[in-house]
Amino acid sequence: MKNFTKTIGLVAMALAVAGVVRAEDSVVGKWKAEFDSQIGTQKYTYEFKMDGTNLTGRAVGERDTATNDVAVTDLKFDNDKISFGEPLKVQDNDVTVEYAGSLTNGELHLHRKVGDFAEYDIVAKRVTDSTAVSATGSVAGKWQGQFDSQIGTQKYTYEFKVDGTNLTGTAFGITDNGTNSSSITEGKIAPDSISFVEPISLNGSDIRIEYTGKVSGDEIKLHRKVGEFAEEDLVVKRAAAQP
Repeated sequence: MKNFTKTIGLVAMALAVAGVVRAEDSVVGKWKAEFDSQIGTQKYTYEFKMDGTNLTGRAVGERDTATNDVAVTDLKFDNDKISFGEPLKVQDNDVTVEYAGSLTNGELHLHRKVGDFAEYDIVAKRVTDSTAVSATGSVAGKWQGQFDSQIGTQKYTYEFKVDGTNLTGTAFGITDNGTNSSSITEGKIAPDSISFVEPISLNGSDIRIEYTGKVSGDEIKLHRKVGEFAEEDLVVKRAAAQP
C-alpha cells in the first residue's frame, strides 16, 4: 500500500512538472505589439526563450526617435499569468517599465506601467516563424539610393547582414567632395523596421549619422539624422543581383 501511494505521488509530481513545462512553452516565441503613447506610436517585439529550466526574454521597442533592445527582468509565467520588467533610460534616469498580464486566446494582454509617467494597456500577438524569417531575411543584401543634401546630391550603397535581431554591414557614400565608407554600428531589426548608425569623420570631428527606417518589400524608407547638422529622408531599393 505504501509503495502504491508512493508511486501515485511520483506520477502526480511528474505530471505537475510536465504541466509547468507545457505552460512555459506556450509563451515561448516572438510577440508583436503596437500602441499610441505620449511620445508617439511605439512598436514592440517581445521574445521569450527557455534557457534550460529558466524562462528568459528580450524587449525590442521602436519609436520615431530611437530604438531600445534590453533583456527583461523578473520574468514570471504561471497559470497563464505573466509579469516582467523592462529596464530603460528615461531622461538620464533609470526606469523599469513594469508589465503584468495574461495569455488569453493566444494573445498576450499586458498592462504597461512606465514608472510614474504613464500606463498603457496593450495586446501582443504571436509572430509566426515564416513571418519572422521573411521580414528579417528580406533586409540582407545590397540597397542603393540617392538624395539631395546641403552638400549636394549624395549616392549611397548599404550592404546589410542580419543575425537574429542584429544588423551589421557597411555604408558607402559618394558626394561631389569624395567618398566615404564605414561599418554600420548599433544595428537593430524588427519584423518591418530597422535602425543603425553610420559613424563618419567630418572636418576632423567624429559624427554619428542615425538611421531609422521602414521595410516594405524591395524598398526601405529611411530617415537620416546627421548629428545636429541636418536631417534627410531617402528611399533605398534593393540592388539587382550581379551575374
